[in-house]
Amino acid sequence: RILTATALLISLTATTTAGHEVIELHGSGTTNPSKCLWSIMEMFGERVKEPVQITYRAIGSGPGQTEFLGEENEAGPWTPYTDFGAGDIPVSTDKYTALNDNTSGMVHMPFVMGAISMFHSVPGVPDGSDGLNLNACTLSKIFNRDIIFWDDAEIIVLNPDLGSKLPYANYPIIVARRSTGSSSTASITEYLHKACPSEWPLEQVGKVITWAEGTKECDGSAAMTACIRDFPGTIGYIDSGHGHEEQLIEIELENANEKFLSSKSAGDAGIAAAASSVPPSDEDYGTVSLLNQPGDNTWPIVTISYLYVRQDISYMEAESQGLLIAFLKSLYDPDTIGMCSDFGFVPVNADVKNIAFAGIQLLESSNPTAQPWTFESASTTDVGPGANDYVISGKRRSFAEYERTINEGKIADLEEKIAQLEASIMNVDSSSSSGNSDDDKNDELALGLSILSLILWAGSFVVFLMRKKLFHANVDDGSVVSDLNLHENGNGVKSSTNV
Repeated sequence: RILTATALLISLTATTTAGHEVIELHGSGTTNPSKCLWSIMEMFGERVKEPVQITYRAIGSGPGQTEFLGEENEAGPWTPYTDFGAGDIPVSTDKYTALNDNTSGMVHMPFVMGAISMFHSVPGVPDGSDGLNLNACTLSKIFNRDIIFWDDAEIIVLNPDLGSKLPYANYPIIVARRSTGSSSTASITEYLHKACPSEWPLEQVGKVITWAEGTKECDGSAAMTACIRDFPGTIGYIDSGHGHEEQLIEIELENANEKFLSSKSAGDAGIAAAASSVPPSDEDYGTVSLLNQPGDNTWPIVTISYLYVRQDISYMEAESQGLLIAFLKSLYDPDTIGMCSDFGFVPVNADVKNIAFAGIQLLESSNPTAQPWTFESASTTDVGPGANDYVISGKRRSFAEYERTINEGKIADLEEKIAQLEASIMNVDSSSSSGNSDDDKNDELALGLSILSLILWAGSFVVFLMRKKLFHANVDDGSVVSDLNLHENGNGVKSSTNV
């Protein structure tokens, strides 16, 4: 009897599994919008009733393109290792042409824009307008090791008060840079060449370049952050959202209109201002660039992040084909792509969005066997159809996602209170410097300023921890990966919760 019951249980389990096979998608590429992509992938796992696994390996744009193209894959030339790739640079014209000559081709799907920024760890030098100003020619000389001290005459011309802030004269510059194929390297080297070709020649432009001797190799976003933070006097480059999240000190760069600004002061409008029209999704994107565009408030190093998808995805299961198309559609839904604003990214403009939708329609017409997936919004209930298979429903949530939403509201309230405290500190400081000679009054002001500063510091630290909590994992329940930095080093895989 026991054997019979056990056999029956195994049979029932096998039948259930066979009826609900895991629907998989796997991609790899740029580290920059990786947290944005992981958040959306996790949302998919929470909003479908089928068991879904979507993973993304953050390994850099160059390696991501290599895996997507599969030019030298042992399984066969031009056979992709992944279902999609991602990068902050387009596939080059040469690779695009070769892929078209050997396969049905590909589409570029631009979905967000972001900023690449320079950050530093020079002691005593803050960020903001009182911080460090640099232009493209001075940066070129720093990265080429032609300027090796922070009090070099060329730097002092741009920063007259810098010498008095440095720990000592001839304070050395440490240059942190990437080594493997990186879209950040491609973007900053192209920017330096475009803005100062006399100091940064064309042969020094690319995802991988030959760096000057004495520069420090810091590969991946997490490693670059550690290099800048752990070695005083370091200058390096990283996507601005990551740098701000890690509370690194940003350098004010000179833009095409000769205005010094940070990506933070430029804001979303300054990043979006660099956008221009792009080609149809199935055409060559090799020459698309948003670097050093004109405008007083335009940030000079702006990138577009792309998903790379093969036109013919019939090699995938029908459900996975449909899931990939649905995933692409979600990248242009305001509520979904809005999740990426937490990481410093700006959605593409309406013109680019329309071009991307045409690319999605091309995929749908090229892959008629794809299983259609539909969406049920959080604000509208589709009674009956919303409960069907292959529906991504905004009505279907997990408690973890609900808790994150509540915490986001608390963070917003706390940030508003911190802003009010900052304003109070400025008012107190202004009163203190107005020339009041009363010693007791000054003592009270100093005490009040100290208390406000302590509260502000504590509040900022709480916000930092709460933001970390939102996107770091509970390893026990598997809802989120425990350390996003592992992924940025390519040591882990982020997958959505299986439902």
